[in-house]
Amino acid sequence: MTPRELVYATLEFRNHTGIVPRQMWTLPWSEWNHGEMVEKIHRDFPDDITGALCDFKEKTIEEGEPYRYGVSRDAWGCIVTNIHEGVIGEVRDPLVQDDDWEDVEKIHIPREWLSFDRDQVNQFCRNTDRFVTGGCCPRPFEQLQFIRTTENLYMDLMDIPYRMKNWMEKMHGFYCELLEEWAKTEVDAINFMDDWGSQNSLLISPRLWREIFKPMYQDYIAIAKRYHKKIFMHSDGYILDILPDLTEMGLDAINSQIFCMGVNNLEPFAGKITFWGEMDRQHLLVEGCPADIRNAVEQVRDTLWKRGGCIAQCEFGPGAKPENVYEVFRAWAGKKEGTNQNTARMTKKERVWAAIRHKEGDRVPKGELYIQPQIANKLLGEEYPLDYQHFERDRKVRELLHMDLVNVGDWPEWEIGKTDDGKKVIQSVYGQMFLLGEESKCLLKPPVDIEDAADYQEPDINKVTGDLVAKYAEETDFFVFAQVGGPISMLNEMYPMEDYMVNCITYPEETHILSEKVIAFEIKKAKLFLDRGADAILIADDMAFNTGVFLPPYVMEENVYPFYKQMIQEIKAYKNVPVFLHSDGNLNSVMDHLVACGFDGIQSIQPSAGMDIRSIKEKYGDRLCLWGNIDLDYMMCFGTIEEVQADVRNTIEAAGTDGGFILSTCNTMVDIIPPENIFAMIREADRS
Repeated sequence: MTPRELVYATLEFRNHTGIVPRQMWTLPWSEWNHGEMVEKIHRDFPDDITGALCDFKEKTIEEGEPYRYGVSRDAWGCIVTNIHEGVIGEVRDPLVQDDDWEDVEKIHIPREWLSFDRDQVNQFCRNTDRFVTGGCCPRPFEQLQFIRTTENLYMDLMDIPYRMKNWMEKMHGFYCELLEEWAKTEVDAINFMDDWGSQNSLLISPRLWREIFKPMYQDYIAIAKRYHKKIFMHSDGYILDILPDLTEMGLDAINSQIFCMGVNNLEPFAGKITFWGEMDRQHLLVEGCPADIRNAVEQVRDTLWKRGGCIAQCEFGPGAKPENVYEVFRAWAGKKEGTNQNTARMTKKERVWAAIRHKEGDRVPKGELYIQPQIANKLLGEEYPLDYQHFERDRKVRELLHMDLVNVGDWPEWEIGKTDDGKKVIQSVYGQMFLLGEESKCLLKPPVDIEDAADYQEPDINKVTGDLVAKYAEETDFFVFAQVGGPISMLNEMYPMEDYMVNCITYPEETHILSEKVIAFEIKKAKLFLDRGADAILIADDMAFNTGVFLPPYVMEENVYPFYKQMIQEIKAYKNVPVFLHSDGNLNSVMDHLVACGFDGIQSIQPSAGMDIRSIKEKYGDRLCLWGNIDLDYMMCFGTIEEVQADVRNTIEAAGTDGGFILSTCNTMVDIIPPENIFAMIREADRS
């Protein structure tokens, strides 16, 4: 399931997966004081629910920064004083000071909120598979408190002045108009809120609540239902007295202090309304230990989960111990005794490891060998540099596409001059020289004449840093493949392809000498990458056309397979990690040899080259993890959304059972793929 589908299934009590959707709320306090832990939780336990992002065409009257020390003004004109850095302040002086509300004109209704960018909201919803809530949140009771202060409002509610009543009707009308505009967008849900409880009772009598505020909430819920949206509410404190009303009105999810009311007291509502969190932030998160958190999560699950009915929501606010907030989400994601193994949500690394070890995971892992910069920018809607590798761009696009792995390498090269027309001439660490074009490079000079192979010097490993490998390993939760070259690809880059093929036949000894030196360097690179945090090694070594391998069998026996075996043996002796091979083309004639070399997996499985993944899975699936297979010649680039979805379903059905499969295109995500086909591929895979 996608996160969006998971949330819908949970709200509708048809979640048979046992996986509980999650959402962490943060205040600036936690981000400023515990930023690293906030990032870690988001990496390890990504939110399934997100708020819509949009801009406003009209500026509100807000002034100042409400989460900083000092005074600010909100969009209604209320003056907020803050004495606690990182949390919201409070209104100390009423905006409307007259008990008869004669100065009601001081209140500014923020109709600027109606100028939100609808197209931006809709595009945001289409570009994510998370469940999206709208960017508005009516709060009539609290807004009245901000305008009058709490003490004055309580007096007003005993005998409501007619000017106040008229203004409340205007406020409610505005809220309804705003909700309706948001409900017309493609968001999945809209929200409202009001904090109604003290620690042991409602702040006003249930009778007064039902008389004044319940009709407003009924209107909000009716708007949501009219546009087929889910509707969520937040309310702190003890609100047990009005939960029957909220449930009967059709509220889908309530965010409330369930431990304040007593979890067992809420059992009658299980299966009728979804409890959108929360964990006890007054005591457990502040004073408890991880064991207390696990017990609390288990109590909520046992009491309130009915094939749905719970969302693992938690607020990371002032005083909360970071390790306790982390434990909330780890406990919810953990395996529950008596359930299937794959009902526990896995981390990205766990998911890829399960595939490599031929074990069933919570879903099929995903990850591209490479994503071209142009299509990455198009998917992100941003203009990052078109560098071959760019950490922020490549990280963000993989997170957008819910990928579980990244493939990264290090190929040092430097400028050594320019041509007469100003084009750069570069030299690689292997010694060859290239003419650098706008999007490609052209070989100018091989590093050595083939007859002089014995004079070739092994490349300098000190020129390789592995910094990007380390950055992914340290700052993301992706499974990190580090790419090195093989005996075919590295020599094929040193010479024009036709010269390389001729050299293999006419200069076999010299070719072998070059291969020895280059492969010794590639092994050193692999070890360096492992020291920098790589989880696995990928040997990229294209060896085939669509019709078959382009080197004769005896050349493969003499100058290819022995080097594969050497690389795999030395890498695994250094650190026992998986070693994969990438090669496009038709490999059917050499599959037995590749398996015998000791590879753990193979990437590409190009269907247009005759690589049938079903038969390959049947023959080699117990020894190789298969990675790739989604067609680029037609399907991804020119197929319809429905064709892409069907192809992904068929591929997962053929290769994804019992682990041993990673989904990707059969080479790289190229710029000519329509973005809608990429999102269709990802959505379909997430349903697996």
